[in-house]
Amino acid sequence: MRTSGVAEKYVRVVQDMYESCKTVVRCAVGVTEEFKVEVGLHQGSALNPFLFALVMDTLTDEVRQESRWTMMFADDIVICSESRWRKI
Repeated sequence: MRTSGVAEKYVRVVQDMYESCKTVVRCAVGVTEEFKVEVGLHQGSALNPFLFALVMDTLTDEVRQESRWTMMFADDIVICSESRWRKI
């Protein structure tokens, strides 16, 4: 977020939202014990489209510099390079 020019106060707000986040899973037989969420975005958060676009914008810039050609659509990406095993 910082490298994209997002103001520090907003970076801190998002950090606070995701720091020490815990959840439970509700299923047919009941509710699980609480556990820490360490990866991913909060389900249903209004911030998700913004955070996704921010990550994709950064990723797009890096991938385009390293790959032969790239096709990107809403939530799908195709990357072609000269070598099958080339690390991007």
